[in-house]
Amino acid sequence: MNGIDWCNMHSRSHPAQIVDYCLKSIRSGKDSGDLCNAGLSYGPLMWNLQVQGADLQAIEEAAKECLQFSHRHNLSFSVGLAEAMQAGWIAPMKRGYSPVPMEEKLKAWERDSHVASVGSYFVHMALSHYYFGEHGQARDCLNSVRKYLTGLADNVLKRQWHVFLVLNALKLFERRAGHGSREELLAEIEPLIRKIETWASPGPLLKPYLAFIHAERERVLGGFREARSLYLDAVHAAHEQNYTLLEGHLHQCLGELLLGAGRCGERIHFAEAARLYRKCRAERKEYLLHEKYAECFVEEPEASAVEGMEIPAFRTLPNLDVDYLMKSSMAISVEIEQESLLRKAMDVVLECSGAQHGYLLIEEDGNLTIRAESHIAEKQSCRALGKTLEEAPDICRATARHVYRTGERVVFDDARKQCALRSGCDCRCPHPGSLLCLPVIKQSKKIGILFLENRLTDSVFTEEKIRMTRFLASQAAISLENARLVDEMKKAEELIRKSLREKEVLLKEIHHRVKNNLQIIQSMLSLQLPYIRDAQAVGLFKESQNRIYTMALIHEKLYRSESLANIDFKEYVGSLVDNLFLSYGAGGRAIRAAIDVENVSLEINKIIPCALIINELVSNSLKHAFPMPSACPGDKCEIRIVLRQPSEDRYVLTVGDNGVGLPEDFDLQRSESLGLKLITVLAKQLRGAVEIGKGLGTEFTITFGAKKPEGTRRHV
Repeated sequence: MNGIDWCNMHSRSHPAQIVDYCLKSIRSGKDSGDLCNAGLSYGPLMWNLQVQGADLQAIEEAAKECLQFSHRHNLSFSVGLAEAMQAGWIAPMKRGYSPVPMEEKLKAWERDSHVASVGSYFVHMALSHYYFGEHGQARDCLNSVRKYLTGLADNVLKRQWHVFLVLNALKLFERRAGHGSREELLAEIEPLIRKIETWASPGPLLKPYLAFIHAERERVLGGFREARSLYLDAVHAAHEQNYTLLEGHLHQCLGELLLGAGRCGERIHFAEAARLYRKCRAERKEYLLHEKYAECFVEEPEASAVEGMEIPAFRTLPNLDVDYLMKSSMAISVEIEQESLLRKAMDVVLECSGAQHGYLLIEEDGNLTIRAESHIAEKQSCRALGKTLEEAPDICRATARHVYRTGERVVFDDARKQCALRSGCDCRCPHPGSLLCLPVIKQSKKIGILFLENRLTDSVFTEEKIRMTRFLASQAAISLENARLVDEMKKAEELIRKSLREKEVLLKEIHHRVKNNLQIIQSMLSLQLPYIRDAQAVGLFKESQNRIYTMALIHEKLYRSESLANIDFKEYVGSLVDNLFLSYGAGGRAIRAAIDVENVSLEINKIIPCALIINELVSNSLKHAFPMPSACPGDKCEIRIVLRQPSEDRYVLTVGDNGVGLPEDFDLQRSESLGLKLITVLAKQLRGAVEIGKGLGTEFTITFGAKKPEGTRRHV
């Protein structure tokens, strides 16, 4: 399967999985000399890196590597794919962008039937224009793609084209540059949305984009509250799939939604958008965001600097609906990484409460420690700290200690006045304005406090906002404890893994030494063998050697196995039988071994008896079953080894041949043969029963239980 084929299987795959497969396909093509397939695989590699948007530099590096490889091997098709990506997506995302002249290349690609390159260029230019608000130009590029859809087949770019057809149509309608009526717009986009929903249902690839479509549709055609809720869903979907650029753009859209509705909290989303753009290296997106909303990235002046000025109404947060509160709570509860959790919790608390500044203090070893602080106006919206209360000049320490000691909330409409009156002359709040200090409770246990301020406005913290903030603080406390437990669990897991690795190394060494010791015994028997003159004694020595080899081979397979819990039993039986054929000189005789072993799981205390039984029975067949090979049916002498598991609690081992068979009066219990006595003893070890078939040739069937003996832990 080549890279293009894999790209067409993306419905159930994450872009990162497709990227990994493309990298393997490129390496495979280079190693095997299939250079054309290697070059083609760069296309879906770059496209899926773009869809995820986690790192634009990775796309740029992939395009450069594709160009170098394709030029070196004269692969004009993949040269076009890389140049289309560079001109349509990589260059527009860089600060200081100027359009790349492409007219001549587009004509050449079309002349050479490189329609995938032309289609890829127009799709990426359409996406770039959309992300930068150039919706008329995006429409022109989207329309240009139609001519080249056959070259895009049914891959990820074609599906992304459908997504941005819908998104751009909504933007044009909003700006009255598209459809004249709501009905016309819906008639165009609803069939496309249904198609995208079908594509998105099997896997994660399109889910964040579909969530974006639903949020945009509600924003343009519906109401503010539902749109805000859907945008939070879309942010969560993008974050969950690590779609960094899309997540940043969604935060920007949510900030613009709040700003346009006169709601507070846009700064948090703009700050997060800027951070995400910086993370994925979308330089131009970050630069234009700062330029467009410069006032949101500047520290607000202190109250003394604006004394006497009327505070605008949007400085205080309007009432928030319950649906938004639940969405915010969910965003906190699903996070298990501590730093990310602290950032989300503090951002949501500031937005819900109307505070400008927030501090989360947690009790550690009897002292209050500032775990996080967040400020609306700062670019870095939240910082995780480890300093003590005494090291924080902006917090009223007397108020913080009082709340933590008593477990009672403190609310000041004018902190500087009320704190002094309430706590005495020793307390001086460093800032005027509103103050709210709440105990943070987890399961009736006080674990810290939440300290919030709005230094520009008095009486910000109403009862409704306090209830919301208390609820979110409780949710954050539970999530923090969960995150702490997850961290501890990860550390414990790592210790267990380290211990297991050490034990595995030790166990491999034990198996290796046991195998070596058994081989030494076998070698000593081999050295002794030439000095023995008695033929019967020589035979006994060889039988002992084979038994030792049977056990040594098990330990060799175990220490060479990647997993100490399993070995390939069929391969083991094959090696064992090969050695027996060699030992008895059967290699040149017309005898074949038919091995039929199911993929079963046997404990170590069953595998060794089974192996020794096989050794004894195959040895007997080689020694006694075929005195005259011509006596076999069709002159085909055969030894059969079959292992099956017909039910969960039963194994059946069969070893037989089509040789001369056993005497009519044969009785296993009265046999004087050491090998046959061993079979009886080993069957008892297995808690099994032995049956002997006396039809054509000889057949021994040993049936034994599959139940794991108590105290046994390892399987082979």
